[in-house]
Amino acid sequence: MKPAPWSLLMSGVAVFVALSPLSAGVSAAVKVEEQVVGPVAEGYNNLSPYVVSLRGVRLATVAPKGSRVAVIVDGVEGPKFDEIVAPTAAYVDPRPFFEAQQAALRAGRTAPDMSARPVIFSKDGKRFAYIGRQGKEWVLIADGKEVLRLPSEGIVSAATIAGPSGTVNLLLEFTGDDGKHLMFARSVFGGYELWVDGQKMPGIYGSGGGGTEGTTDPIITRDGARFAYVAQIARDKRTVVVDGKDAGYVGDNLAFTADGQHLFSFVRQGGIVGLAVDGKLKMKTDGISQLVMTPVGNGFAAVVQRLNPPGQFLVVNGKKVEGSDCASIPRVVFSPDGKRFAAVCSMASNVNFVIVDGKKGQQYDGIWQPDSMLAFSPDSSKVAYVAQSRGKFFVVINEEESEAFDSNAKFVFSPDGKRVAYCGLRQSPPPGGFRLYVDGKLERIDEQANCDSVKFSPDGSRYAYASSPSGTMYLDGKPTGLRGDKFAFTPDNKRVAVWGNKPSVDPKQGVLAQFARPAAQGMFVDGQHVFGSDNNMNLRYRAFTPDSQHVYWMTLERATGANAKPGLIEAVTYLDGKPVVRCDRIDGGQAAWIYPGGQFNFGEPPPAWDVGPDGVLTFVGPVGDVMKRFRIAPGADMSVATMLAGAEAEAAKAKADVEAAIADKEKARQDTLEAKNKARQEALEARRKALEEAAAAKAKARADAAAERAAKKKSPQ
Repeated sequence: MKPAPWSLLMSGVAVFVALSPLSAGVSAAVKVEEQVVGPVAEGYNNLSPYVVSLRGVRLATVAPKGSRVAVIVDGVEGPKFDEIVAPTAAYVDPRPFFEAQQAALRAGRTAPDMSARPVIFSKDGKRFAYIGRQGKEWVLIADGKEVLRLPSEGIVSAATIAGPSGTVNLLLEFTGDDGKHLMFARSVFGGYELWVDGQKMPGIYGSGGGGTEGTTDPIITRDGARFAYVAQIARDKRTVVVDGKDAGYVGDNLAFTADGQHLFSFVRQGGIVGLAVDGKLKMKTDGISQLVMTPVGNGFAAVVQRLNPPGQFLVVNGKKVEGSDCASIPRVVFSPDGKRFAAVCSMASNVNFVIVDGKKGQQYDGIWQPDSMLAFSPDSSKVAYVAQSRGKFFVVINEEESEAFDSNAKFVFSPDGKRVAYCGLRQSPPPGGFRLYVDGKLERIDEQANCDSVKFSPDGSRYAYASSPSGTMYLDGKPTGLRGDKFAFTPDNKRVAVWGNKPSVDPKQGVLAQFARPAAQGMFVDGQHVFGSDNNMNLRYRAFTPDSQHVYWMTLERATGANAKPGLIEAVTYLDGKPVVRCDRIDGGQAAWIYPGGQFNFGEPPPAWDVGPDGVLTFVGPVGDVMKRFRIAPGADMSVATMLAGAEAEAAKAKADVEAAIADKEKARQDTLEAKNKARQEALEARRKALEEAAAAKAKARADAAAERAAKKKSPQ
């Protein structure tokens, strides 16, 4: 393994920066660690072969090296291959994506799927693996080292993917959060071969024909330490393989207990069939249709087939549940603590009921079967389901029915399990509409469904939802004056952030129409406007730190600066209201943000955009011609409270400025009015004086004329 040349030129060494032109205005105490981890590939776009480990720790990419390709992980280049084969059976062509795609289509082959992951990471990001082809050999690379080399001839699959070397189907996966084992499977005639940590496992498995009927895919314990499967080890001979060893018995329906200590299976031994634990017969049965394990410990529930009379019954922890003789038992669930159970019982007479801890519930025409429609609360104290009777739907919580709904009945528990919200559509009697209940009390009636928008705070003490169709957000049952259905509580339950808008208010008309231009739009925290945006879709991710003291978010904005290309959109990360990092967004508006697994809901941070327990944000993004990993640590003088205080001060200043502007305008109006009044008075006074002078002149003229006439009379003729 060797560092890539560009990595050496750019050092690839983590550096800490306090301020830069990209983060002007950010507190000098903020630490932004930037590390070059790869180049921006030619033809880069949203479908490029980039892979980011969960929590944004590591970056892998496939880079063309002349006619060959190499995998680069965190700036370290691996060996060159003729091709890299993704675990999802796609291949990575050494040419740029669009060129390779067009070439494949012209040749009549399947186009390369660049959304497939050419490199896999363990969940903790510490391990990585990939498969490459060199000539006629497949090479498995794990953590930068070769662990397996196999000839590439003879690999076939019913679902083939056309690659440069022909057809191929390869599967690769780490087990557990820390990658305890690396599992590699390849399709061969008749099934699949399994290799674990570079070692070949016994037999073959899978539904590939050739006698592998009755085999099963591997199952893995939750911690990733153990695995088991049913394999064909010889012609017409099958066995259970546990942790890579032949267990010496035949079984199916394999299931590990939650603690990984025991393996359950349905076995057939010497003409006797039944349920076995670690290969030892525990209970004779005619068959098992379901085997459900408790979420903790080593408890289990089995839905057992009965041949005479036909039907099923329920066994929990080895004991038959009284009253569980049913035509069918389609669903069984355990409580989170593993101490309680609930099962749906359907009778031949179309009578349905739920059995909870061995007690039969009320009878209904039907019980809804989706996972969310029969569930225990997080604290295991309540069990809820949706039932149907005489064309009406009911939410049943601890055997207490809600009012009758016409359709769309749903429920949601608070994280602590102590509270529950449910809703449904009731058309009559009036008032009709979607009726939302919280803690059994009618909260609101809306024209459209709002059930899915209900969210509780982490401790369940608070709740919020968006009404429909207005979009008005309600907090703890009261309107907030904001519109938006993207909101989140802080981990300490004290604050709530909303991405939405504040509607305009007319003094005479009140709140304006739904589509009127809002008075403010963007991010609000506790009702305070902290960030403005002209498009609510621009918010991609947001996350509070575990101590609730800081908030991050990322938005899409037009690029700024002297060197910004016209129309270029950037992904800008904010910390407590201040811009910290700008990443490029290129290729016709395709998202340049890197994350695994496809799209995520707007506002919900993806696994690769991670805030750790220490409040440090880690992610990967493109800057210029390189990919960088960023780690942002909040400054000591920054906090949500400081942001709110600043926003409040700015709002107060803006309000004062508006009031001052209004006062200035009013003063100007008054001054203008006074000037006009003064001019009018002066004009009137001038006119009065003119009239008086004219009248005086006229009176004088009359007096002069009278005096002249009098003088003429006195003078002698």
